[in-house]
Amino acid sequence: TKKRPMFSYGIAATIFGLILLFLGTRLYFKHNDELIQKLRRMQNERFDAKKQMLLDEEHRAHIEKIRPSLEILLKRVESIKAQESAHDSVTSFSATIKSSEDGSFEFDSGAFYDHIFVDRKNGSVTYHDLNKFLKLNPTQLEEFTHRMNSLAGVSKNTPTFSRSIFKECFVPVFAEAKHFGPTPQECDELFEQIAGDDAH
Repeated sequence: TKKRPMFSYGIAATIFGLILLFLGTRLYFKHNDELIQKLRRMQNERFDAKKQMLLDEEHRAHIEKIRPSLEILLKRVESIKAQESAHDSVTSFSATIKSSEDGSFEFDSGAFYDHIFVDRKNGSVTYHDLNKFLKLNPTQLEEFTHRMNSLAGVSKNTPTFSRSIFKECFVPVFAEAKHFGPTPQECDELFEQIAGDDAH
């Protein structure tokens, strides 16, 4: 009869030990899961940072590639908006285009959108509205529209775009536009300006 309590204590101790082992195992795996999740978050953050850096480099490369065309476009926009607002002050492009300290060319497509479509910052704009400044022929405009929509992930025949789509897609698509250039009138004005400079 004296052996029964000892046997009971042994069972209780075994059960207690199993409980501790179970709890410890759960805590161990929980800690491991939290550690794994933390490591994954750190990896994702590093990946996102590297991806953003590559996107920034690609964006700068696009900007440098289209710098002459952008300068033509910006002068054209200034001229058109000045004609439309003959009695109003015309906002400059200081927030849109500038040269950085390292000599590279910076272009803020979001600020550009806000400037040319100041009354529709929160709405949508048609590609025909944009073409008032691009001055592409119908075939070129159709190709430009299809490329913008394709990059934005919408139907290629979608006739409008938002500010966010313009900000994300304009620069890479404009960099592919092979037919953009000065109009004959702009060429004449440039020639006259150069001739005037030479005369002085």
